Amino acid sequence: MKSETRQKLVSTLKEAKNGLTTTEIAKIVELSRSVTSLYLNELLTNGEVIKKGRKPIYWKLANFNQDKNEENVFQNFIGSDGSVKEAINKCKSAVLYPPLGLPLLIHGDSGVGKSYLAELIFDYLKAKEAKGTEKFLVFNCADYANNPELISSILFGHTKGAFTGADTDKKGLLVQADQGVLFLDEVHRLSNENQEKLFQFMDTGRFRPMGEEAKTVTSNVRLLFATTENPEKVLLPTFYRRISVTIHLPTFHQRPLLERIGLVKYLFFNEARRIQKDLKIGRTLFFKMTEERLSGNVGSLRNEVRMLCADRLRKNSEEEVIQIGDSQENDWIYLSRSDTLTDENKVVEERLKRTFFNLFDKNDRLVELKENIYQFYQNYLTTLFSNDNDFLFYHIKNSLNDL
Repeated sequence: MKSETRQKLVSTLKEAKNGLTTTEIAKIVELSRSVTSLYLNELLTNGEVIKKGRKPIYWKLANFNQDKNEENVFQNFIGSDGSVKEAINKCKSAVLYPPLGLPLLIHGDSGVGKSYLAELIFDYLKAKEAKGTEKFLVFNCADYANNPELISSILFGHTKGAFTGADTDKKGLLVQADQGVLFLDEVHRLSNENQEKLFQFMDTGRFRPMGEEAKTVTSNVRLLFATTENPEKVLLPTFYRRISVTIHLPTFHQRPLLERIGLVKYLFFNEARRIQKDLKIGRTLFFKMTEERLSGNVGSLRNEVRMLCADRLRKNSEEEVIQIGDSQENDWIYLSRSDTLTDENKVVEERLKRTFFNLFDKNDRLVELKENIYQFYQNYLTTLFSNDNDFLFYHIKNSLNDL
């Protein structure tokens, strides 16, 4: 399923408080009922939607919260109060700037969460009841990078006879996204000509479809961009100057330890819900994954988690608890598919800071901390998922008191 189709389905279901039938969804997204059903079942397998009722079946987003407010929209983006807090605050300021926000570029390696953050920005705008949030359209500029003319037609539309095969007028994404948000991923794959046409639209709010020589078209669109490349090197200077805000998302291994632990746990938890099995994960395997440096970052890590779960599920499909990795007795991390995954990292981090401050007020041997950090690290990781948080801090304190 293309990302644009997925987003269209998700956006449609977000608007439906009581759910929608397959036929209703198919009509809204303009797909056949059979294709819509196929895509909805794919989302169901991924744990992204739920279905209720029998004849007709009603589809809803999983864990959909109609009363969600702007303060917690970003809470599921791990690091929103840590390594990416400043970036998210910039996003909030940029997209709320009147009348339709400032153009925003999300920069980062593949798999760091650029598309996910773009979706959350749209959710944030909806929660703030901002103007220009009627729809969210996504286009990956890499899909047709070798055909600039086709991309120009997709973005700006064309008139009948503009080129061979243009038998009718066609509205481009800029018109389709009027009063909404258009997210262009891998924007650096646009040709120079298309970048020029786009920055002219950003300046004036007007453009000409392909083949149109006289009339201009207007559209009110919020623009979000993303790229994996250094924007200063791959974008036209004239285009890049029109982008008011650029934020950078860190790679997985650049994130603090607590965030890496939280991400790995989150990925396993999602799979527990997806396969409807409780998971028992060996600590050695789990913490090894927090140290991995994968070219695809969280995206590659998610695939690794899924393959681990798939392999074990194949061998133990009848078991209610799937064991992943080898470990000693009582040396496991348990994840229940029925649990609600809370952001315990924030609580742990705050308590950890207080513990450090209290100890360092009484102990100034900070240089020696480096010599003992490995033991401290091991004790910290070993106890992080203990049900008894006091037990965790008891071990941390003892490690530091030994300095």
